[in-house]
Amino acid sequence: ENLRFRLAWQTHLQELQRNMEQLQDDKEQLQYDKERLEQETGKIQRQMLQLQLQNDKQQAAGAEQEDKQKLLRDKQQLEENYHLQSEQLAELQQCYSTLQSAHKRCLTQPQQLQSINIPATDVCLLGTKLGG
Repeated sequence: ENLRFRLAWQTHLQELQRNMEQLQDDKEQLQYDKERLEQETGKIQRQMLQLQLQNDKQQAAGAEQEDKQKLLRDKQQLEENYHLQSEQLAELQQCYSTLQSAHKRCLTQPQQLQSINIPATDVCLLGTKLGG
């Protein structure tokens, strides 16, 4: 019976030894899997950062394009305003020239202004105010 007990005990020890070896193999496999997972996680994080950077660049490019379009619209508006103001200035210069002529006639021939129903005093006063 002692022999049977020893044999059973030895079998049990061998089984424990195999279990310990299997646990050690499992531990090494888990360590390997953990390292691979960390590497893959690092790759994924770098890819996410690259995608974020690309996204940021695209948004910046879009904002820059919007700014360029706004500047172009502003430039066109300024050009239109300049054209309108140039036309208005030309009209004002023509009016001023006509007024200067009328003012000179007012001083020399006031009766001509009355014949076209413009009171000479109005033209003379306005011409004087404008520096005529």
